[in-house]
Amino acid sequence: MDKKRNLNPQLKTLLKWLFLLIILIAAAVLYKYKINGSWDYTANFNIRKIEADYENYNIRMVIDNDLKTSWGELTPRENSEDSIKIEFIDENYISGVYINYTGTADPAKDIEFSFSSDGETWRGINGITTETDSQNCVIKYNFNQSIELKYLKFTHKSHEQTYWVIAELGILYE
Repeated sequence: MDKKRNLNPQLKTLLKWLFLLIILIAAAVLYKYKINGSWDYTANFNIRKIEADYENYNIRMVIDNDLKTSWGELTPRENSEDSIKIEFIDENYISGVYINYTGTADPAKDIEFSFSSDGETWRGINGITTETDSQNCVIKYNFNQSIELKYLKFTHKSHEQTYWVIAELGILYE
């Protein structure tokens, strides 16, 4: 009988240490991914990293394959030219992007796309055509030719519309 009484405090101590370990791991994950500013992906659309210039804390929502979640820059700001930058795992040939906007906000007007091989020097992408599916809140941006890139950036250039909301982002590979 004495052994049963001694086992119970040992089990309690073990559970306390296990709980503390879980809390420490959760804190480390939150620090790295949420507070540190970007989310590192290894499997979603071949994307390694996605980050936003502004409202970066939940940018990962645009590639979580869930239309119920969204990323948004909802704070009206004058002369905002905020960007979303994507780093791919490898260089890829990309032929376009589609953006699924939520039904509660107008799609962003005047988006400028650019690409880079090093994440520092950016070149604009010209000759983009768009296809709009208003019923499903999707705009497809087709590049006039496939572009080999490691980094993709798109910038909201409109000064009339100072917010944008994105439910999902998709990459169109060659």
